[in-house]
Amino acid sequence: LEHGRCSARSPHPRLSIVAALYLVEEMSDDEDLAPNWRAAKAADGKEYYFNEVTGETSWTKPAPPPQRVEPLVSDGADVGAGNGVGNDVAARDMPGSLAPRAGAADSPDRFGSPSSAPSGSSPGSGPLGPFMPKLVILLAASFVVMLQAAIEDGKEQCITSQEATSGGNCTPHNKSLVSYAVAVGAVSLLVLLGVLACARLRPELVGEKKFAMPRGKEAKPIHLLSGFLLLWWAIGCGILTFHEPFKNTSNAYFACWVALLVSMLLGVDSYAAMHVAWKQYEDAAADLTTYFLLIMLLASFVLFLASLDYVSDSSQGAWGFSCALITALLTAVYMAGRSRNKLTVPVSKVLTGLIFALWVFGAGVLTFDEPFSTTGNGFFSCWVGVVASASLAYQCYFNTQIAWAQHLRNSFSSSRRHMVSDIEPSSV
Repeated sequence: LEHGRCSARSPHPRLSIVAALYLVEEMSDDEDLAPNWRAAKAADGKEYYFNEVTGETSWTKPAPPPQRVEPLVSDGADVGAGNGVGNDVAARDMPGSLAPRAGAADSPDRFGSPSSAPSGSSPGSGPLGPFMPKLVILLAASFVVMLQAAIEDGKEQCITSQEATSGGNCTPHNKSLVSYAVAVGAVSLLVLLGVLACARLRPELVGEKKFAMPRGKEAKPIHLLSGFLLLWWAIGCGILTFHEPFKNTSNAYFACWVALLVSMLLGVDSYAAMHVAWKQYEDAAADLTTYFLLIMLLASFVLFLASLDYVSDSSQGAWGFSCALITALLTAVYMAGRSRNKLTVPVSKVLTGLIFALWVFGAGVLTFDEPFSTTGNGFFSCWVGVVASASLAYQCYFNTQIAWAQHLRNSFSSSRRHMVSDIEPSSV
């Protein structure tokens, strides 16, 4: 783009395309269009419509939105105000014509988000739209939990500890908790099957039906489903993986955590307040120091919960409980001092070194001896805490950050530029 004109030799071909399309567009305002939508003409003279805010385009004329419904969550949740594509409206991948692209139309209809131009559904997406992949994953995880729990429930209760450790045809787990695990998977499975069947047979009930909520507010079925699944799997995963019967890694153990994580993502897609909180976490985690601190707090919390069953049984269980509390306290002190700019370099080194030493000693006792010598929540939390605290200490002592993702990619890359044999002798 040179002096306001298109140039075939422009180093930015996308800008040249944008400028060319801009010269042939004939903008027109239409009061019948939805807010932020404008009509224009493509290079071939065909009229299309685009949204100035979201960058979405459409060949069909977007109708004005219906009367806004009062959001369920508190005001001020600025969700989806911009997705970074508003200035890239004209550039498209299809040569010779301006084709509508999937943009804001694919974003979920969040509970409590401000009303905007109608997004519609992508062809074939159905009333559940972008929620469908997560619901399918939840369906599979629910089936796995129900199946393994049903197998355990069919076994007799082990009488002696020798029977429990021999791996015979008996279960060492509490039968009532095994039955509860069957119920967790079965209820989730039946609810999801019912919603999918309703979306197939009566799509208007899933996509358009609204339920009255307190204080005169309304909610769609997908919002209620997301809230139920998040609460259901948060309680279920907490009991089944921290207590019984899936305390150690197994198919059902991983299925429980997958179901909980997907339910959380479903909630982020469904509720504006959760979406805002998630974006705030992503912004905070962009700083690696904050990211490692948050990871250590999470590891301390998981270790605390995992140690509760062993506090009264052994000294190692009490040590795990104490280690979780002390590391969480020191991490919180470090975060508070850092946020107020009151941490000096010597104090930072002392705190990070102490936190790292506690995690190393704690993981050594708890995972090499007991009670977390087998893989489970306590085992994973110990080593996640070690890695995060080591990264923080390294950054504090050597004033540099460890780019874990890049180093891992380079370590496992098959590219020849990473092979030792290709390094010049002089560079070695």
